[in-house]
Amino acid sequence: MAASWLRISELYNSLNDFVCIVARIQSINSIQRTLILYDDDDSSTLNVSFINVRTPFDIQSSILPVDQFVQVYGKIIRQAGDIIRIDAQIIRKLGMDFDINEYIKGLILTRNYMSNIVENEGLTDNSGNPIRTIL
Repeated sequence: MAASWLRISELYNSLNDFVCIVARIQSINSIQRTLILYDDDDSSTLNVSFINVRTPFDIQSSILPVDQFVQVYGKIIRQAGDIIRIDAQIIRKLGMDFDINEYIKGLILTRNYMSNIVENEGLTDNSGNPIRTIL
């Protein structure tokens, strides 16, 4: 199951295996092929491995500067129940005009909408997919 999160610190309470998160780059380690992301609001940091990225990803500092917002989709890697890193599958550089506040508003609206949707058991569309209704 995948989920999107507003804050890096929210990941630590999650039982999801895959996540999509937007954060700023704090540093890049091209030798270990990792990024350290940080959250402006709660000062949380997160290690992201880009060894297994499925899309072309250029780590040149001029292309991907520190403080740049990126969107990362990947698998949470845990050790003894604690998150040690995200194994990124997709990393997307967000534009210089990216507005984190608008992103957060959209994510909150989506979460609120999705929390008011339920699958009707037994009801399917022509493709056999469950039909969803708003409560």
